[in-house]
Amino acid sequence: MKVIRQDMNEQYNTTVGWINSFARNLEKNADYLSNLRSIMKKRNDFSSIEEKMADMKTRAGFDLIKTIDSVSDSNIKSAKKNYEKDILDTQKDILDTLRAILHYIEDFVSDRPDVCYGVILTHCREHPKLGFDKIESKLDHKKLKNLVGDIFKRHKKDPEEVIYISEADMPSSQEGDIADYVSHALTG
Repeated sequence: MKVIRQDMNEQYNTTVGWINSFARNLEKNADYLSNLRSIMKKRNDFSSIEEKMADMKTRAGFDLIKTIDSVSDSNIKSAKKNYEKDILDTQKDILDTLRAILHYIEDFVSDRPDVCYGVILTHCREHPKLGFDKIESKLDHKKLKNLVGDIFKRHKKDPEEVIYISEADMPSSQEGDIADYVSHALTG
């Protein structure tokens, strides 16, 4: 397969001044040969393989591995303490928000004990000032569901107890068909 190339250059006249000056600066500063020569000179600076390997080790960071043991622990500890402090503050904020949410759920369930877990979760998500959206990704929803279940148990009202009544003790169906106001009018 033979490829034939055409020697064509496209040129456009631009009316934007900064583009023209940018293009001129690129042409001026594009000294490819001197850049290439400096790169090639750096490659030839090493007189032995050991020097080249030492340079590669310093570029890769192997020097730092030797000096890690000699680094004082005070810098590491202070950085770690600051990091731990930030984590503790964040965890405290999350815990405070979670307490507020659980208190809110407690009040909500005491007012409406007939709702389910999904309704409560949706209600918490929709409340703008509760902060549920900020901590929802950090929550273990299984544990939250168990906590809400415990809250339900505390506020659950016992339903009326169902008792079996024998048919012999029940009034006959004929007596039950007449309304009370009519049965009072009947004599006998």
